[in-house]
Amino acid sequence: VFHGLENNEEIFCETSSLGSLYRSEFSRQLRLYEATFHGLGIPYGLFYTDRPWDSSLKQFLSRSNG
Repeated sequence: VFHGLENNEEIFCETSSLGSLYRSEFSRQLRLYEATFHGLGIPYGLFYTDRPWDSSLKQFLSRSNG
């Protein structure tokens, strides 16, 4: 059960199908970001929150500048 932020409406969902839909939409959104940034000539990198940010940033910057 999800509760709406504006009106506190309850939304019921089947969790077994929600995960697959979420992953699909998340993947689509990542592809959109990557394509948009690439099209504008802006470096794009994906950072994972379960890894140290400083090593990820170092790797991204070394790739972007080299």
